[in-house]
Parts: sequence; C-alpha cells; structure tokens
Amino acid sequence: MTTPHASRHASAPTERFVEVPGGALFTRSVGDGPPVVVVHGGPGIVDHSYLLPELDRLADVCRLVYYDQRGHGRSRGDPRPDEITVDRFLEDLELVCDALGLDSVTLLGHSWGTYLVMRFAIQRPGRVHRVVLMNTVPPSSVDQERYLAYRGALTAPLADTLTALRSSPAFAEGDPDLAADHLRLLTSVGIKRPADVERLNLRFTRENVLRGRMIFQRLDEEAFAGPFDLLPSLAGVTVPALVLHGDHDFVPLSAAERVAGALPDARLVVIPDCGHCAYLEAMDTVYAEVASFLRG
Repeated sequence: MTTPHASRHASAPTERFVEVPGGALFTRSVGDGPPVVVVHGGPGIVDHSYLLPELDRLADVCRLVYYDQRGHGRSRGDPRPDEITVDRFLEDLELVCDALGLDSVTLLGHSWGTYLVMRFAIQRPGRVHRVVLMNTVPPSSVDQERYLAYRGALTAPLADTLTALRSSPAFAEGDPDLAADHLRLLTSVGIKRPADVERLNLRFTRENVLRGRMIFQRLDEEAFAGPFDLLPSLAGVTVPALVLHGDHDFVPLSAAERVAGALPDARLVVIPDCGHCAYLEAMDTVYAEVASFLRG
C-alpha cells in the first residue's frame, strides 16, 4: 500500500475559473513541465478533489491541470438537464485547454474521465499529444454488459445494506454523510484493501448530491445505456497511450485489454493487488509509469 506523498518540488497551486456557456469551470494547476489535463471520474458524484493529495505527486514531473466538470465541485452555474450532454462536456474540456493556452495536450482520465478522454481524442485528434487512461470504463456495449454482470455479483452480498441505506428518507433528501457511505460501499468491492476505502477523499454537500443525481442519470444514459462501441474509432487515435488497470478492478481487465488493443500505440500496465482507484492504491506504480511515459 502506498501512503499520501505530496509533491516535493512543485510550485504552489494556482486556481482560476474558465468561462463556459452557462457558467464557469473551476481549475487548479500545480507543478511545472509538460501540461497534463486531469479529467476526473464519478459523473455527478465527485469533483477533482477525490484525486488529492495522491495524484499531486505527478506535479514533480509535469504541470497538472485539474478542473471540476460542469455542475461539479466548485464550478459555477446551475446546469439545466439539457446542458448535461457528452458533447457539452467535451466542449468544456476544449474550452479549458483553450483558456490555458494548451494547443496539444496530454490528457489523463480516471474512470468516467477515461470515456471523455477517449471521445475527445477520437473527435479532436489534433488537440491531443498523449493519453493516460487509468481504470478505464467499458469501451463498448459488450464490455458494459460484462461489467454490469461482474459488478452485480460483487455487490450481491451488500444488497440488503444498500437497500436499507437507499430507502432512508435522509438519503432521498441528499444527506451528504449517507451519500459518502453509499459511495464507499459501492466502491469497496473494487478496492483491494479495506483501509484504502477509508482513505477515499469524499466531500459532499446536500446541494451537490441532489444535483449530482440528475447529472449522473443524464450522462450514464447517454454514454452507456444504448448500443455503443468506441473500439473501431480508437484505431484512429495514433498518439502514444498508457492504459493503467488494477487486477482487482470491478471493471473487468478484458475491457482495458480491448482498449489497449484498439489503440495503435498503447502500453497496458496491469497493477497487482489494485482495484479501481490506482492513484490511491498504487500511487508509487502510477508515478513511475506516468513519469516514464511523459519522458517518452
């Protein structure tokens, strides 16, 4: 198990807001060197802060640019349901890159963030220099079905506990503590060591919980509910790619293998004794692999 380790050589973080239609996205930059834009996971559930402090270690070797996606965290604006679309989120990512003067950039996505990174690289190939996909989501409907079946089996022993939690009036009203308990339970089946589950950095408010449920439903339905297959289009993403996946991830390893196999210039690293939160469970390995990858 790795322990939190702050960057030793990075400059102090800088924060700013990037104006987008209907609001402004919060950004946090730290470190020097080649820019790496971090695309967080948890659509509607978490913002970039769950990746801290562990991922900040990479600020020793690059300039990390985090941002809170539309409707998340410290980003401003109260998005309408019709503003919560994958295309809008891709446009937001491009506006972040534009505002920070990043013409061609390395993108690092975690979980849901890998979906946005893959779609961005497919649709805007000239804007992408390299990609890092950490704990990827399923890249196709076939992989999604396998994931749902596998995760369903893992969570079956928790069914009664989850049902009781979800039936609580306080949970329905967006109680932030219950929301955190709920996410920890769901995530626990995809994290190797129980102690790492307790280390998850989860920060919720009632407002964010209630708004987040709408966001999650909208994005989940658009991205994963219907037939989809990113694999043929990934063949056109010719930039170097690093795919990091834990052998204990609740997304089956076959999904990461298929992503890496579809990308023409990809390296797959399977991290032992690691689940869906490689930045938390195996940051030493993540640091070494990403640092080497950025050096080319």
